[in-house]
Amino acid sequence: MVLINPIICVGNVPTLIGLTTAGILCGLCLATVFQLAHVVKGTEFKTIGADKVE
Repeated sequence: MVLINPIICVGNVPTLIGLTTAGILCGLCLATVFQLAHVVKGTEFKTIGADKVE
């Protein structure tokens, strides 16, 4: 049903172009986030003392 409605509304070629564009954009966003996450040298996780937790 996900592919049938756009194909009926706009046709085969625009649907394929739209899905390809969406896939490329999502892939670029994910690739950028993961590459930046792995480039960071070190991360710092701040902890609080057990006496401060309520």
